[in-house]
Amino acid sequence: MVECVEVITREFHGRPEAYAKVKGTLSTSMAQIVDPKQSRDGNVLYLEVLEQTPRALGLIAEVTESPEFEKIISLELLGLLPGKYILNTNGIESELEIPALRA
Repeated sequence: MVECVEVITREFHGRPEAYAKVKGTLSTSMAQIVDPKQSRDGNVLYLEVLEQTPRALGLIAEVTESPEFEKIISLELLGLLPGKYILNTNGIESELEIPALRA
C-alpha cells in the first residue's frame, strides 16, 4: 500500500531527471517490491508499484506484520515536452514539472 509520494526533479548535464520517492507498507514481512510499471495518457504519468510474495513460502505469511518500505524510482521522461504533468502512483497524485532544456 502506497501512502506517500514525493517527486524529486534535478538536472544532469543539461537534461531534466525526475524521481518518485515512494513510501508505504507491504502486506506481509515476506512481500517484496517488484519492478514498477510506467505508462502515460496525455499529461498524466502512471506509476504502478507492486509487491510480490514468493510462492515457495505458501500461505504461512505473517499476517500481523506490515513492514514499511521506501523506494526511489527513476521516472521515464524520454519524449516528454517541458511543462506540467500529473504523476499518479497507485492512485496518489503528485505534480511534476519538466523544465525547458538549457542550451
